[in-house]
Parts: sequence; structure tokens; C-alpha cells
Amino acid sequence: MHIVFAVILLLSLCTAACWAVEGVTFHASFDRWLVGDIGAGGRTPIKQLGGSLAEGRSGMALSLDGQSYLEFPAGANIPDGAFTLCLWFRPTDWGARTYDNILGFSDTDRNALELERSHPGGQLRIIIGGPDSADGSKTRSMFSRQPLQNGEWVHIAVSVDPETALCVLYVNGEAVARLEGPGPLPQNPASLLVGCGWGRLQRAVSGLIDDVTILA
Repeated sequence: MHIVFAVILLLSLCTAACWAVEGVTFHASFDRWLVGDIGAGGRTPIKQLGGSLAEGRSGMALSLDGQSYLEFPAGANIPDGAFTLCLWFRPTDWGARTYDNILGFSDTDRNALELERSHPGGQLRIIIGGPDSADGSKTRSMFSRQPLQNGEWVHIAVSVDPETALCVLYVNGEAVARLEGPGPLPQNPASLLVGCGWGRLQRAVSGLIDDVTILA
């Protein structure tokens, strides 16, 4: 699916019936439970540490206090190839840690894709690294233009196309950063982490997360 079209589609449908969209491999609305609505690789968390439901941008959302996160199986939930990831996020204590992680693929700082706080600026930072990025040489980063603000909802989308070696970051539907040749992508990452990154509680975020969607 064309990257721009995919982002526009997800932005319009992230609060609607995403399960009706062809190509969705994972979707968690958090409207009724802390379980995914769709999960090609499994929709039940393999680990739940805290977390609760609270009023979201539309319906309910996942509420996190910096000491909680959900871990879903990766597998088919994360496409092997081009994909678009999107979610709604409202931070409540942005900057409580050096790195607040909203979502991550992987269990280590290698073979990962992470959505985290940029230190010290407070912008959104996207980290992309393949399995051979132990020395950091093939890990790439991209940043939002403005810091995220406590109490404000923001729509985040990341589209990755290995065939064209292009990665684009969208904030509220606007392309704000792009990488040509983003380097190796995660290959069969171990986990899909919501509310933290590879450092688990060391990088757990405080805030609300709504409508996490991955589209192949």
C-alpha cells in the first residue's frame, strides 16, 4: 500500500473499525479490554504489568503510570516487509525518565524499532536498527520537529518501505521527518511492547495510548 495513502487511511480509521481494513496485522483499540482486537500473531498479551482503561480520545484507552506496560507476541503481528505503524498518544509526565518509550519492537537495543522521548529536547524520536547494529553504526534516528506536550493528544505514524529504503515519520498526519536508506530493519523481533521499550520499566512511559494499529 502506498505510504501516504496508508497514513491517511489509518489516521481516519484509527478510531473506527480498523479490523475492516485489509492488511491490518495488529489492532488494539483498548475500548473494552487490554487485549488486541486483531492479532495475526496473537492478540492476548503474553505479559501484562499493571495498566488500566481510562477515557481515551475516542472511547477508552490504555492508561500507563510509568510502572506498567503490555507485551504482545511479535511474529505475524509485525509484517515482514513494508508496514505502517500508528497510534494516538497523550503523555502525562513526559520526561520523567531520560528515555520514555511509547512502543517498541525487540527485547534489546539491537534488532529494534523504538518510539521514545528525545533527550533532552522532548521531541519524539524513532530509532531503527537491524540485528547487526551492535556497534550502533547501522542504527538510525529520526525526530519530530516539536516536543510532545503533556495533556495533548498526538497521532503518530511511522511508515517503512524496505524496497525503496525509505522511512517516514508523520505527526498528526504531517510528514515531519524522513530517512533515505534507514538501514537494516528488525528481523523477527522478539516482542511487541506497548508502553515501554527494550529497557522495560527503565523506559516505561506515563500517559494514554489509544488505537495501536499495524498495517502491512
